[in-house]
Amino acid sequence: TQPAPAQALVEFSGRVVDAQTGEPIEQFALQDGWPSPTDPSKIAWAGTSDSSRRPGGSFRHRTGWRAGQEIWLRVLAPGYLPQPVTPLPLIAPAVARNLQVRLTRGWEVRGRVLDHTGKPAAGAKVFLAGNQPLRLADGQAEYFRGSQTLTDEDGRFVLTGAGTGEEKVVVSAPSLHAWVSRYVEGKELTVKLPEPAGLALVYDIEGDADPADFRLELKTWEMPDWRGVVESIQDPRAPNKGQTVLKNLTPGVYDLARTKHLRVGDRGEMPLCDRCTITLEPGKTEGVEFVRKTGAPITGQVLGLKQLGVPGAFIYIKPAEATGDPSGREDFNLRTFDALTCGVDGGFKTARIPPGSYTLVAHAYKPPEEDRRVLRTGWRLPDFIGTVKVTVPEDGPPQAVRITMAPPPRPAPAAGPSSPPATQPGSPQTQPAGPPAQSNPFNTDKDPTFRGTVPDNWAVDLDKGQFAQLKAEWPDALDLAWDNDAGGVLMLRRGSAVRVLPLPGAKDFADAARQAIEAFDRLTRSTERGVVARDCRYAAVLTDQGNLAVLHITRFEPAEGAIAWSLGRVERTDGQLRVTAIRDLAAAAGDVADIPAQDLRAEGNAKKRYFLIGPKAGSKPPPAGYRLVIVLPGGDGGADFHPFVKRIYKHALSDNYLVAQPVSVEWQPGQFKQTVWPTRTDPWPAMKFSTEEFVEAVIRDVRKRHKLDPRYVFTLGWSSSGPPCYAISLQEARPVTGSFIAMSVFKPNELPPLKNAAGHAYFILHSPQDFIPVRMAEQAAKALAQAGAAVRMKTYQGGHGWRGDVYGNIRAGMQWLETAAAKAAATQPATRAAPPPGRRPAP
Repeated sequence: TQPAPAQALVEFSGRVVDAQTGEPIEQFALQDGWPSPTDPSKIAWAGTSDSSRRPGGSFRHRTGWRAGQEIWLRVLAPGYLPQPVTPLPLIAPAVARNLQVRLTRGWEVRGRVLDHTGKPAAGAKVFLAGNQPLRLADGQAEYFRGSQTLTDEDGRFVLTGAGTGEEKVVVSAPSLHAWVSRYVEGKELTVKLPEPAGLALVYDIEGDADPADFRLELKTWEMPDWRGVVESIQDPRAPNKGQTVLKNLTPGVYDLARTKHLRVGDRGEMPLCDRCTITLEPGKTEGVEFVRKTGAPITGQVLGLKQLGVPGAFIYIKPAEATGDPSGREDFNLRTFDALTCGVDGGFKTARIPPGSYTLVAHAYKPPEEDRRVLRTGWRLPDFIGTVKVTVPEDGPPQAVRITMAPPPRPAPAAGPSSPPATQPGSPQTQPAGPPAQSNPFNTDKDPTFRGTVPDNWAVDLDKGQFAQLKAEWPDALDLAWDNDAGGVLMLRRGSAVRVLPLPGAKDFADAARQAIEAFDRLTRSTERGVVARDCRYAAVLTDQGNLAVLHITRFEPAEGAIAWSLGRVERTDGQLRVTAIRDLAAAAGDVADIPAQDLRAEGNAKKRYFLIGPKAGSKPPPAGYRLVIVLPGGDGGADFHPFVKRIYKHALSDNYLVAQPVSVEWQPGQFKQTVWPTRTDPWPAMKFSTEEFVEAVIRDVRKRHKLDPRYVFTLGWSSSGPPCYAISLQEARPVTGSFIAMSVFKPNELPPLKNAAGHAYFILHSPQDFIPVRMAEQAAKALAQAGAAVRMKTYQGGHGWRGDVYGNIRAGMQWLETAAAKAAATQPATRAAPPPGRRPAP
């Protein structure tokens, strides 16, 4: 079992005062923020803390984050502008104490609210929203900490605290549930409410709840001026054989459903029945009937619940085309006619169901074990399911049904020319077929095909190697998402056809691949919801395309994980299972089998391991010597990156290059969670040598083997290896002439003096969608250029990781470095030389 990753503590403490009077402010809330994953130039602000009275204006705010995370904290107080407590974010771990936060009063927004007839709307609630979300539930603002007031008899109001440009005025009046308006600074705002719409809910379903609960939500996420500003929700009730009329509704498009509040044992669910979309127009009352005059209830029994050790079951009445597969996409959006529960005896009776054909679906869940990891995602695949078809006749009741429960069925592999038809669980062909044809088809050079970093609430498609942020919806194409619960979890999308089987006993990737193939039949029946990273680092995954993925969580932190995986096409012929590695989606190690490489140790030191790639067999050394690129891999900097680095050599560099790939050293367990490549200015306590010394030793070792052209000695690094590339370039006697740095942070306070950048060449590659703010790359480009360096910055789309034309981007960067280095050598031939072999500059 892997230990849970230690969180890096961030603490802010101090006192909040009025900037003008110096008097303490005792009523305020605190709000955490971090770089937005979708636009790192902006801050994503979280929910707010309790805004109870704080004597003397004092506060202390402590939270845990992954090391290196940028964290802001700001104060929200009614009538004041939001104010960050520090001018720059703290980098976890960090402590900022004895802060004095001076709040400035914002503008006044004065205005008047009129109803649709032009009369003053007295007693209306008015909110200054936008800096934090406003959720209006039945007219009540839930957890809102911003400026709010009531209109007077003339409909007038005054709000204070405007000035960020993000605010909008939201009105909730007795005559209209919600309305959003923009304001203009210095001008009185007149809010004229539209004529409200009405809704008559007519409810008459024999045998159903009395009264029934409904949920009515305005689709504000589809309204540009409303999205992210306000949610408008109402939860009306209607008596059975009666109706409820709502008269104060905002005109617009709504989501409407009957809700059921169900519970079996310790599990609760709230299914939405008869869900529909309705459009309400101003001045009109729309009638929506939930009425069933014909039909009959369905009765029956769910069998064997006591023997299965479950306390009962959830039962759903779905259309006839429903399959009952809880992981199938087809069932997820089908209408639910009724939902109910049964006890351990299994007996049930539905409400009246209209004449027609249906599928009854039963789900049962084992009680969680005491030490079971329970995700806070609110869903879980059932341990047992059962289905039965039934027809409700035009006259009279249907025959009683009996539902037999069983574990969920296996998903069918994707059809293909070499794939036999899917078989049912338990058939002879699904039994283990002995040793597979090959023990591990994936690990040519022990290199997973795909890899990437998964921030919190981002998902990945294993078949395509694509990542995307989860927003309101979880896209069907994405299989697994990273969730920060339990210190890092890869969790399944609800309704996904994917199967996951953790492999806790795997020693390495090759061992995991062997175990995945041997356990393939168990995988097809698995009901696991994901992988808890701190408990298990390897897993087998059956994708929705029918491919077998062997997955390795290479790094896990509360807000981010790094994963690597390979895919195989699964075939079964004459009962024998065969897995063939898929190499057409991303080049596997076989495409660089022709690239020569040596596994070496610089200066005979076992810790100074590096790969020397090239020269190609039969090639003649360049007269001026080989050009050298030292590639420091990102991530954990391990040997697993070797095939990718060989591809850089093959696809991005000319034949006059050699590539050296140092392999990172883990001086102590857990070091990589904080520092992969320690440097002289950002050391690791137990290190025996710094990354600068390592690279210098590698260059000396390569120079002993091959003649090098001193004008063209470059480093290439990304993500975790960006900082050491900066550090190497900023030494007094630097051993390199150019630096290619991609998708990395820039922290000058952890680097040597920037003045040492004079005469050096930097190519900086960064994506605006990277969770590492693009402003860091921009800051680096500006600061290094001001110090006298030659700098070129290029952006690409897609976020953190190598995206798009990977080798084309690397090739372009290297060619620019060549030009800049040649120019520097021609104009300043005596620029600081690297130390001769066997010597290093004094610290």
